[in-house]
Amino acid sequence: MSATTTAAAARLEVERKIALGSATELARFLSALGPPVRRVVLHDTYWDDRKMTLVRQDQWLRLRNGGWEMKIPAISRGSHTGSSSTYNEVEGEASVKQFLFPSGEGTLRSLLEGDGFRVFAELVSHRATYHAVQDGRAINVDVDSATFPDDPVPYSIVELEVLSEASIGDDDGDTKVAASEAVIDAFMERMGIAGKTVRPRSKLVEYLARHDEERLVELAKTCSKYRRIVCELMGSDWVEEHAPEEGEA
Repeated sequence: MSATTTAAAARLEVERKIALGSATELARFLSALGPPVRRVVLHDTYWDDRKMTLVRQDQWLRLRNGGWEMKIPAISRGSHTGSSSTYNEVEGEASVKQFLFPSGEGTLRSLLEGDGFRVFAELVSHRATYHAVQDGRAINVDVDSATFPDDPVPYSIVELEVLSEASIGDDDGDTKVAASEAVIDAFMERMGIAGKTVRPRSKLVEYLARHDEERLVELAKTCSKYRRIVCELMGSDWVEEHAPEEGEA
């Protein structure tokens, strides 16, 4: 299984998750963007093996509405820079298969199942997408309401996304990420929401917080980004007991 960033990556995604203080503030923000350009229902299943090989590397494999996608940290020191998450995205069965099983034969699903990969999370999201432009760069504003199997409580989140060509190496990644982060900062300032938002958990982390404590432990071990999130969810004492940092055990 390949462990390096692949040339098959389609694009670099810099995404900032935000939550506004009230429904009124959210409605005011969205009304300034005009009507949504798209509404869609997203059916996502996330895959990994029993050893959680991908999660341990902060890599995320999903089947979305029948199409395979994979997120890989854009730079070697991790997927979190500043206030945003940064991933190179690999899209399509052929590209994902080339990344995970460069010499494998058969369908991606058959190779995954043969290696013990199974679905570990399932989400359904109702998404409204708005488009904006800042400093000549396109911004997608996605408003999601997600539900989980056998869980009646939905989870809502807003994501600001700027896309660019996939990064090649840390220097290139740093440059592209910084440029996209500056676009998001300027957009939030122009829209009057800078300093008025909080950073919520991602939909997947929210799912794990509710339904998969074991994988939360692995996330806490993976990197400081997830360790902070898990500390917020479960408390520092719980994290230190279940996922001590190297040298603490």
